[in-house]
Amino acid sequence: MRWGVVVPAVLVLLAGLSPGRADPAGASPPNRLPRSDQQPPTMQFERVREGGDCRDHCRIWIAASGRISETTAADFEAFVRDLDVKNTTVALDSGGGVVEDGLALGRVFRRLGLTTTVGRIVRLPPDASGARRAALSPRATCASMCVFALLGGVRRHVPDEAHVLVHQIWPGKQREDALAATYSAGNMMRIQRELGVIARYTAEMGADIELFELAMRIPPWEALRPLTGEELRRMRVHYAGAARSVDAPAAAAASTPPPVQNVAFTATSMDPPRGWTLLRQEGRTALVRRHPLTVEGQEIGSFEVAFVCSGAPDAYQVVYRETRLAAAGTERLAGVRVAMSRDALMLTIETSAVAGRRELVSTARGVLPTPLARNLAAADGPAFMVETITDGKQRTAIHIGPAGLSDGLRDLKASCPK
Repeated sequence: MRWGVVVPAVLVLLAGLSPGRADPAGASPPNRLPRSDQQPPTMQFERVREGGDCRDHCRIWIAASGRISETTAADFEAFVRDLDVKNTTVALDSGGGVVEDGLALGRVFRRLGLTTTVGRIVRLPPDASGARRAALSPRATCASMCVFALLGGVRRHVPDEAHVLVHQIWPGKQREDALAATYSAGNMMRIQRELGVIARYTAEMGADIELFELAMRIPPWEALRPLTGEELRRMRVHYAGAARSVDAPAAAAASTPPPVQNVAFTATSMDPPRGWTLLRQEGRTALVRRHPLTVEGQEIGSFEVAFVCSGAPDAYQVVYRETRLAAAGTERLAGVRVAMSRDALMLTIETSAVAGRRELVSTARGVLPTPLARNLAAADGPAFMVETITDGKQRTAIHIGPAGLSDGLRDLKASCPK
């Protein structure tokens, strides 16, 4: 079984909660996980020379963009077979892909002594000889397994403008709705094995094991975790020194690791009803989904989203209720947004108050417009994100899976007054 997930090559991070579109025009929705029929193209390679007035010092880049597939490492080796790749930099722009093949691609980079960076090729007009020239834009994304492929470079440069994002590996077929899926002992055995392989690779490539630990905090229902510039340098993802060859002794060159901090693990309640469920609430039929509220995999509370009948045909009220640990005695929920594909609905906060000393209890409500309701009700309609922010700037972004959603909305519609 292949592990990992393909995510869009361009990802938008939550910059704040505001009404309107969920992302800028032309960009992919935040952490939108495409269905199998929406996978981006597999990784393609192109060798280009720097344009402009660089004369005899023009750099050579190999642009590597697209999804890492089962053939990517072999495709790259075939691409460079007859090329002189000395002093060449590979510019990665990828949403990730298959675990084993991402690691294999990184090993090829290391064996060939290549430098890696995150970048997107921008074509320039041909020079006087007609040769193709290009510039390298830092506005690119390296996410999921692309980050581990990036580690293969003997030198690694991550521009400040680039997006580098990580998350847990997960069985591909169960990722779309991880909490509603069923898992076997075989699933667990394979994922444990893959975790060990990734951890060993991370150390072998000279990065800090903190990178692996941080990535493995982020469950599949959370938005991908962006790495800051300071984190990229500290964990040696951005690394200017020359790394050793993979043919050298297996022990990774290591500096003194940072001390392990004590983490308070709390009992989890991550066992909500599987999928969307039709219930009676407050005398009305409601389609409900309950979900843990997490930040980097640490459970801080729980929430539910409910769709109930509205006055208009094919339109529904959206009711959001949550309970979370109160981070501060005066902190309140400041915003809730439901983001679907390229559209978003801002909910109105109705209540948000601390109950006792420990719990912040909040509700929010809005009306789901008919076009969005029809989109959700489609058999292959999109899952969506529920994003929140408190007035203390604590943010959550939870991917809600579609298990039972289309059938539930059909049954809910049948129960609504005509």
